[in-house]
Amino acid sequence: MLVYHTMSIVVLILVYLYKVDMIFIVILTQFSS
Repeated sequence: MLVYHTMSIVVLILVYLYKVDMIFIVILTQFSS
């Protein structure tokens, strides 16, 4: 059960970082254009 809990936390962190990275890319493209 503890392993499952830590895995879910890792997945949430990865999804959060992915969304932040996408937002950062969008902001960069807005500034470059």
